[in-house]
Amino acid sequence: MTAKLGGFAAKVARNSQGGFYTPEMDASFGLHELGYPDFGVGVWIERFSSGAKGAGYSVQMYLWDRGDRRRVNLSAPSGVTSNYKPRKLISRFAGAFQAADPGIQFSDL
Repeated sequence: MTAKLGGFAAKVARNSQGGFYTPEMDASFGLHELGYPDFGVGVWIERFSSGAKGAGYSVQMYLWDRGDRRRVNLSAPSGVTSNYKPRKLISRFAGAFQAADPGIQFSDL
């Protein structure tokens, strides 16, 4: 609900950045144990308290398809002092995945 209000405030102020985007898959993925992901998507969720200023949170999902298995990485880039809300968003996304597939396994939540 608050994300919708934040998005509304941003639209009224003509500063909406909300929605889906394709995250940049830079050279750092070359160092990842699985290499570059097969798919990546991000969503920008505007904050209620300062949505009109364009402030918000980003959640990114990367997927590696290995035929019989898929590995999904949920990431929420954040600053040093603002880690609580992004981690809460990741938990909500993980909960939605688990509701759709009760057999899903998580690590490092």
